Amino acid sequence: MNRLLSALLPLCLLLCLTACGGSPQDSPSPKPAQDMTSPPETAPPADAGAAAEPAPGADEARRQAFAQVLRTAHDQQILPDGTALDSGGSMESIEGNLFAVSDVDGDGQEELILLWQNAYMAGQTEIVYGYDAPSGQVREELREFPGVIFYGNGTAEAPWSHNQGWANEFWPYTLHRYSPEADVYENAGSVDAWDSALVSQGFPREVDGDGDGMIYFLLTDNWNFTAHRDPSSGAEYWYYEEPPVDGAAYLAWRDGVVGDAEALELSFVPLTAENIAQALDVPCEALRTTLLPNPAG
Repeated sequence: MNRLLSALLPLCLLLCLTACGGSPQDSPSPKPAQDMTSPPETAPPADAGAAAEPAPGADEARRQAFAQVLRTAHDQQILPDGTALDSGGSMESIEGNLFAVSDVDGDGQEELILLWQNAYMAGQTEIVYGYDAPSGQVREELREFPGVIFYGNGTAEAPWSHNQGWANEFWPYTLHRYSPEADVYENAGSVDAWDSALVSQGFPREVDGDGDGMIYFLLTDNWNFTAHRDPSSGAEYWYYEEPPVDGAAYLAWRDGVVGDAEALELSFVPLTAENIAQALDVPCEALRTTLLPNPAG
């Protein structure tokens, strides 16, 4: 009897293992001996399960920086450098200002263009901001009177705020050329004109080669006025110290900066909280907590 039980016991154990889904081959194989020349496995930190807050990418950081500039201008009428903006006295006038986001300098990255136009003339301005990724700060690339024309080759044509000379219908302007090395627009010269139909006294007709009654003054960054004398009447008048040029020389100068580049078409929108959030894909409520401090307290 004992011999029979001894023979049946191993068979019963084998049947039980098969019924539970196991098999003799399912038993774990012995671990190989640890290679003492390789570093031991490091256990994960205790808080490895908690996901770290991802750092914003360059594009997202740029949008957040631009949005902060716009919301601070909208809510506090302050620029990043602390300049106070002329608000016009009402929220309607503030939201009548405009902005656009576009690559205007041709560096492959978008810039912010703030067009602050609802103000007294002295307070009107158009500013181009770029984004400096290493510092995480915006950089002012250009500040001019509103009405800037941007061209596809990185040139910006900025009209003067006044035309109080003798140019008549020709409006004087300054050309700027974007410098990738400095990441700013650099002055490439200005031009004003003299229309003999407006002021004939002293007009240097010997310069007017094409005879259209217009001559031009190509001005550097530091130009000045000087006294001149009308050769026919002897009367003295004051005008630019730079010698005038004819239309052909003026067009050659302009072509050397603008060339055949075409003007960019920008989509400006009113400076409202909703437009800021929509244009830069940043939630309105999130922006309310990231305003620049008001220097005025």
